[in-house]
Amino acid sequence: MEKQKSIRKNISIISMILIISYSFYLFNNRFLTVQLLNDYKIWNLTTLEYFIPIILLPIGVFNLFFYKKTGWFITNSILMYFLSIVIYQMILEFKWSVLKIETKKHDMIFNSFLSGNGMLLYILQVAVLSTIIIYLNTNEIKSKYIIDDLKKQFITLLLPVLIVILYVYAY
Repeated sequence: MEKQKSIRKNISIISMILIISYSFYLFNNRFLTVQLLNDYKIWNLTTLEYFIPIILLPIGVFNLFFYKKTGWFITNSILMYFLSIVIYQMILEFKWSVLKIETKKHDMIFNSFLSGNGMLLYILQVAVLSTIIIYLNTNEIKSKYIIDDLKKQFITLLLPVLIVILYVYAY
């Protein structure tokens, strides 16, 4: 019984963190969202890439909070998608910091790496997203959501990564 309360508490905390982060994201990107909604005639794949996580994340978190299997799948997929994007941005930031070092002839790669535009923020995002994903994939949580098919779990975690990789190479 105590374990059930602990799982309930952790899922509630994760749901709150995700909804608060989602709210900040929406607030910070409100002008872009309004502009994209107004310019619906020029929508393309990037517009879908922008709106699909915005639509699916609250649905996933809501279902996750109420212990529905779809909530586990949607939330895990969206978090893996975000994690893939953050890792890709970290790689780009690292490449950029190395280019800055080569052009300025400095030997301090570590300082440049950490002083890049938000590199510590990227590291924090990877840590938080990874922790949530790992927690959602523990045996206790999977049994609570009745996730027993390893293929579906693998697809849930791998498909978002493949989408980001294909998207990066397409553009």
